[in-house]
Amino acid sequence: MKYCPNCNQPNDDATAFCVSCGTPFTQAGSAPPPQGYAPPPQGYAPPPQGYAPPPPPPQGYAQPPQGYPPQQQGYTPPQGYAPPPQGYAQPPQVYAPQNQGYTPPPQYGRVPNNGYVGVRRSGITVILLSIITCGIYMYWWWYQCMEDINKASGEERIKSMGLLIGSIFCPPIIYYMLYTVDKNLSRLSSENGTYYKENFLFWLLMTIVCGIGSLIAIFQISKAFTEIWDMREGVQPQSY
Repeated sequence: MKYCPNCNQPNDDATAFCVSCGTPFTQAGSAPPPQGYAPPPQGYAPPPQGYAPPPPPPQGYAQPPQGYPPQQQGYTPPQGYAPPPQGYAQPPQVYAPQNQGYTPPPQYGRVPNNGYVGVRRSGITVILLSIITCGIYMYWWWYQCMEDINKASGEERIKSMGLLIGSIFCPPIIYYMLYTVDKNLSRLSSENGTYYKENFLFWLLMTIVCGIGSLIAIFQISKAFTEIWDMREGVQPQSY
């Protein structure tokens, strides 16, 4: 075994020219490879004729970390660009595009405005007409309140006719009617972006103590309906 004096490639002793670079052997045998020389790995192919090694990187250049994706062919980084520091890892992709045909869920706590706007009735007017008609107008007003809730919500939330007839022939049902209107009016106000606090227990207490619970209920319910109709017509309610 002899080594080429030009490229240190090992060759057979009978070879006249180096199999790697073609340098002729002028004498039998060649100098042994330099200390620390290691033969090329299996499958190594010599570079083509005219090959020149690439220039060394500029001073201070840091090689990108292992696994860093190379830039596309023809890409020119902007002026002043510096490669990411060693150990830099791309952040995980968080955003996921929506599926085709995806429809976002409706806003919670809101119902679409079906265009229904009831009649605004003053609490004082309701009380005066109820006194003049000996209470007949009050029953009709309660029925209209229940119908307004059903029409504004787009569904039958209160059995208005059944509660009206029941309260006429069985007066204790009036309290259940008050409770039902109060609870559903609070729900309707929340769905339309206004505020109304349930007041049934307060009305019941004022009825037991001084007998004016129903009058207070008329004022508060009339005011709540007015705010709902204003909101549906684009009028912002007063701040609390």
